[in-house]
Amino acid sequence: MQVVRDIMTTTVVTLDPAMTLREAATMFADHHVSGAPVVANGRVVGVLSASDILGAEAGPTMRDEDFDTGEPDLLDDDDDGSLAPFFSRLWPDAAMDVDERFGAGRNADRAGGSSLLDDRTVSDAMTRTVLEVRPDASIGLAADRMATSSVHRLLVIDDDGLAGIITTTDIARWLAGRLKALR
Repeated sequence: MQVVRDIMTTTVVTLDPAMTLREAATMFADHHVSGAPVVANGRVVGVLSASDILGAEAGPTMRDEDFDTGEPDLLDDDDDGSLAPFFSRLWPDAAMDVDERFGAGRNADRAGGSSLLDDRTVSDAMTRTVLEVRPDASIGLAADRMATSSVHRLLVIDDDGLAGIITTTDIARWLAGRLKALR
């Protein structure tokens, strides 16, 4: 039986929590990865993905506590059913889409200003819950953990710490090899 150790990536790109999101995005592009563990003082403290960077750049997200603000309801009886007034009160720039936000950041850079990618750190946007698997775990267990958690990577942790990373791409390659062998 093949295990995670057999297909995991052992040369892992890691990020420092103090890096800016722009530095992290550049590392992702340079290394052709979409996420990486965040390591401080030799210990994994989180994971940052491209989705986390987009979420940080896009602005606030809706959480359960956002719905009960103690303020009057933002949707009144005269409302046409549009949620625009609700969102525009929460986020003054709600009409700005992701492309415009990134463009605004680039324009700010040209003008000598900064953008959220420059002002926010990896620590600000990273996911602090680290999903992990042991190197001797079955590939099926790793795949199941990714599927049930809706993630694309698991950190492979052994007694000495970070041993590697296994991604959905690693599992797809492994499956493709098995299917090819069956033909």
